[in-house]
Amino acid sequence: MLPFKIRNIHLTGWQFPCFIFVLSLLLCSLLGFFNDIPERDVAGRYAAMADAFAAGEWTYAFHPRIPPLLPCCAGIFVWLTGCSGFVAAKAVSILFFALCVFPLYGIFLRTFNDSIAHWGCVLLMFSSYFIRIAVSGLRDSGKGLAIIIASYAILCVWQQREKLSGYLWCACGAALLTLTRGDCVLYALLFLSTIFFFELYRRSSLFFPWRTGIALFLYLLCLSPQLAYNYRTIGYPVPEVRYGMILNKFEHRLGLNFYNRNAIMKLPDMQAAKEKQ
Repeated sequence: MLPFKIRNIHLTGWQFPCFIFVLSLLLCSLLGFFNDIPERDVAGRYAAMADAFAAGEWTYAFHPRIPPLLPCCAGIFVWLTGCSGFVAAKAVSILFFALCVFPLYGIFLRTFNDSIAHWGCVLLMFSSYFIRIAVSGLRDSGKGLAIIIASYAILCVWQQREKLSGYLWCACGAALLTLTRGDCVLYALLFLSTIFFFELYRRSSLFFPWRTGIALFLYLLCLSPQLAYNYRTIGYPVPEVRYGMILNKFEHRLGLNFYNRNAIMKLPDMQAAKEKQ
């Protein structure tokens, strides 16, 4: 393995991504310190929800429209440090961005060689678009981390289909993706479907994909608090309220009934509204 040298620093193996991780934290923290104007979503949603989480005001700390990963992590940071919700949102987003270096390094290392892996990590650290997202406190840093983790897991499954670890990493990445943005559920299901087909690939006899089954169970287990919260709040066990509205629309057509009538919030009855028109 070729070492990466910076003057008298001699870094080999996974020491280099650890070094880039620390540098990314320092660089983004410095830029985030001078960013004192929050984005609209951060000011109106994530920062306020983080403050409510730290204060124990659970009614305002969660919302069926917003997946809980960023608000909860930022709320824990506020509770531990006593900072504002805006600062906590920036800190969590910066942490997610810096953590991207580890699965990205693994992807390059498995696909190319250590030299390309090193330079790929350096290019990530100086990517202005991702840095801007991180220092703004937006949740897209978490989405990027989840996608890179799931992509690394798919590569591991393709190369070593008998090892369970790749399937578990894919489940974690898919769960992080769903808990970061509700509109990424289809991407998460696509990642899980990919490892399912990889496990069945070139099987000459009937085979139960038990590794994918464990990954799916882990995925649903990670989502279960959010599913339970939405079932209690909007009446449907879905990752986000928009899926509840879609389910509300189709259950009338199919004659099904998934709705929890004891839900706190009432979704608009689309079928009744259509009949009134």
